[in-house]
Amino acid sequence: MTVQIAPVVLDGSCDFLIKGVSRLRAAVIDKMRPFVECKDIPSSTFKDDEGLLIDSDVARGYFDFTYAGTRVRLTVVAGLVSNEPSAKVICTHEYKVSGNEFSDFLGEFKVDSSGRTNFHEPSGQIHFTHNSADLILALYIAKALENNLRSN
Repeated sequence: MTVQIAPVVLDGSCDFLIKGVSRLRAAVIDKMRPFVECKDIPSSTFKDDEGLLIDSDVARGYFDFTYAGTRVRLTVVAGLVSNEPSAKVICTHEYKVSGNEFSDFLGEFKVDSSGRTNFHEPSGQIHFTHNSADLILALYIAKALENNLRSN
């Protein structure tokens, strides 16, 4: 597969765009902290649940969650969309079969620098990472648990 890059004028704006992407990525990673702290949220699905194990590498922008032996990884990816910095979180199911590691795509969602996601309820309520991290995580853990039966 060949990737074609659109013609670009190389000027000072490239440096500006790259720095904008870098700043946005750092801001989104910071807004992902509620996922790491979701066991501490008083109304959390995972409140004091010893079954949820959390491992993250904030500098690399990934967050691993293991529940009932099932691992879900959330990875922050930033880039440019129409020359504007944009970020999303890629959700994957990580597992081993016969010693080989596999990763299945579960979904993705957008997060902006304020922590606003693109999850919306029929009521119109918008979800932010600071108040919905546990619900978003539960959704992807449920998808991974379903995937367990298909992937082995």
